[in-house]
Amino acid sequence: MDKKEQLRIWKEKERERELTENSLSENLRTSTLAKIQLNEPIFHISKDDILNANATNSFELLQKIDLKIIELAFKVKPTKLDINGVNDEAIRTLSFPLKAVYFTNEFEGLLSLGDADKEFYYEDNLEKSQRDNYFNELINYYVEMKNQKMISLIDDGKKAKRQKDFDKISDIIEQLEIQNDELRINYIKQNIEKFELK
Repeated sequence: MDKKEQLRIWKEKERERELTENSLSENLRTSTLAKIQLNEPIFHISKDDILNANATNSFELLQKIDLKIIELAFKVKPTKLDINGVNDEAIRTLSFPLKAVYFTNEFEGLLSLGDADKEFYYEDNLEKSQRDNYFNELINYYVEMKNQKMISLIDDGKKAKRQKDFDKISDIIEQLEIQNDELRINYIKQNIEKFELK
């Protein structure tokens, strides 16, 4: 066995050791992402879990749905996962309802971190076109979720120019958190057959 092959084998074993260690983490996201890559079973999401959810108790369920969506995408397109999960192209292979929940949750999470300027800022016309496509996709998801306030927020973000405008968007997203979760849970209930994830 040559040195390159030995190095490759060592790296594989080291990665598996690290994933096994992470799979024991108390952090749900860290442990689940590791288990997905190790092809170990993770939790199930039942119809009862979904039907019993509401906006005030939805954080854990929405987090689990997000992770199950990542698991489905990983099975379609296995790649190395990082703390953010899989790349967007793998998620885009899934059904509209799964993409809607994943991408809107991701978008709101980034805005709630105070990253509105990073989400809405662009350098050139190509980047502007890519951002516009991304926003149009998000708007389609929010239309399905009947979330007019997020559609308005995206429109405001596209017009924002100063840091003060971006800060206002971050403040608004914080105020909308419970309503957004409620609308997302209702959307999941309306599409329950897509979200009963085993």
